[in-house]
Amino acid sequence: MRVGEISINENKVLVPFRKDVGLSNPDDWIAIDINESNVTAVSSNPHILRIENNLRTIHTTYSNIIRRIQKLKKSKPKTAERLLKKHSSRRR
Repeated sequence: MRVGEISINENKVLVPFRKDVGLSNPDDWIAIDINESNVTAVSSNPHILRIENNLRTIHTTYSNIIRRIQKLKKSKPKTAERLLKKHSSRRR
């Protein structure tokens, strides 16, 4: 086993490591796909789990709002500046 760089912060100690394992032909398996709009899991015995989320919708909505406010900047700069300040603080 090889140990990587240890990271310490106020709440956690992270110790990354790498271990070589022998590969075999497994009888059972699980596949997980993580996307912006969903998380999908499939297993060898035919079980499928799909969890939807709205991250893409939220991101697109805020992008459209910011775009409309930026177009407003030419005709009403003070209003646009106030709205940009308000909506930009909500984005990550």
